[in-house]
Amino acid sequence: MDNPALIKLNEVVTGDTAEALSGEILGHRGSPLNIDASEVSRIDTPCIEVLLAASKLWSDEDQQLSYVQVSDNFEGALEILGLQQSMMVTGDSIV
Repeated sequence: MDNPALIKLNEVVTGDTAEALSGEILGHRGSPLNIDASEVSRIDTPCIEVLLAASKLWSDEDQQLSYVQVSDNFEGALEILGLQQSMMVTGDSIV
């Protein structure tokens, strides 16, 4: 198994960066990926949707996608949307 690539999320992850984030994530498609959200102070819904879609894609392709660290603000943003960190790894939704 390959060593996972690492993407470190910025402190502020807003909708205007969603497309760039998606491209960065998809650049690692087909291989294990770790995401570090330890410094996130603010993240909005479009970026969470990108991360959730990536998790679903990695799961569907039997690849590992993990969060190595998450900030309290990241967790809080998930909770506001009714999500849990485990959903971000499996790509499962509440629907």
